[in-house]
Amino acid sequence: MTGGNHWQHHAVDSPCRAGRKGAARFSIPTFKTIALPPTRESQRKETVVFVHALWLHGLSLLLQARRIERCGFTADCSFSYASVTGSIADHGRGLARHIASLEASRIHLVGHSMGTLVILKMLAQHPDSRIGRAVLLGPPFHGSIAGRTLGQFAPGRWMLGQSYALWVQRERVPPPRDVEVGVIAGTRPVGAGVVLGVLKTPHDGVVTVDETRIPGICDHISLNVSHSEMIFAASVAQQVAAFLQRGRFDRARSRSSKDGA
Repeated sequence: MTGGNHWQHHAVDSPCRAGRKGAARFSIPTFKTIALPPTRESQRKETVVFVHALWLHGLSLLLQARRIERCGFTADCSFSYASVTGSIADHGRGLARHIASLEASRIHLVGHSMGTLVILKMLAQHPDSRIGRAVLLGPPFHGSIAGRTLGQFAPGRWMLGQSYALWVQRERVPPPRDVEVGVIAGTRPVGAGVVLGVLKTPHDGVVTVDETRIPGICDHISLNVSHSEMIFAASVAQQVAAFLQRGRFDRARSRSSKDGA
């Protein structure tokens, strides 16, 4: 999935082995690589497609993708979209095209922030029978008061671009019943929303827990992480893996790691 001749490694606990004493450790590459599409051989396994947030790139989720691979999945974070330009429908079509190109027999989705809305739009308008489960990290399903406040200022509107509409209004696109969906919300209040002083607790610094609640999903859990921490926190990867494997989050592990359920 990644290319390059020079690697820098550091050890990270595997979310699939974190519960054992003396947990195994494995090495992952830093972001000094370029994501490549999965090989045809790897696509035959259950594939997890990662969808990034506003202002970011698919590689922003590479660390979590590597952790999920340790749980027996093929991870794909090669999809990227121009988050500041284009509509959510455009991004949903792009994701649908990317998924259609995969040869996996079963596909799961993991999205962060704005990426969760891209996933929901794609599921509503371009369904694929191979999609089984989806985990949404910090989804601003009911809009975002932090985004609305930021957009009241000219620099903020420029930074948000065409994505501003997503933070102003509800997405109003619930997930289809044939896809199992789980939501992870954050409760560590660190982020731009704290500076703006407009967020209702509990929140993750950008999105409130109430803004992440989606009707008809299978499970919802709150973890002691900020909005930005979701792309690298081991506790998030552990819960993502648990939901992809069983369709439910692991609350026993959440309590042992002092994360809120």
